[in-house]
Amino acid sequence: MANTWTSIVTQVTHAAAAKTYAQLYNAGTRVLRVYRVFVVNASLTASTPSANTFPIFQLGRITTAIQAAGVTTNCTTTAHDSTNSALSSVTFNTNPTAAAPGTIFRRQLFSPDDFAASAMKIDNLHGMIPLTVLWDGGYGDTNVEPIVLLQNQGLILYSPASAAQGACDVIFEYTDAAS
Repeated sequence: MANTWTSIVTQVTHAAAAKTYAQLYNAGTRVLRVYRVFVVNASLTASTPSANTFPIFQLGRITTAIQAAGVTTNCTTTAHDSTNSALSSVTFNTNPTAAAPGTIFRRQLFSPDDFAASAMKIDNLHGMIPLTVLWDGGYGDTNVEPIVLLQNQGLILYSPASAAQGACDVIFEYTDAAS
């Protein structure tokens, strides 16, 4: 079994301007395989966004790190096994300078409103784990390869623009192919 990690950033606020929500970047010689990416609605207050202000998330590959302006507040990387080797030269952060990915693997509309206990709305669906999956490498099919990040490659979750309302948690689950 390969060494596996989960990186999560919590309470990333949506922005009216273009924004990079999360960035996983491999500056070293590891070969990272990203198996799952989740975006969970974490809005705590009500908002009234219209359909044209919903974030359209773009999950894509980058070949130049945009980590310089990134922050690691609320960012946690946890090994699934405490004996996994340290993740040297791999960075995970949020709010770096907005940069659109060169290759887009997935685009998805997202509702930034809070959960409603009294009515089932799309916002509630974005809080249910099976429906928060933005990327699931292979869906159990061994013929479909996960997203592979070689040296000096990264994966970002980006949105061109949306309403400055609400928040979300972003979760990346990945392995080191050499382990």
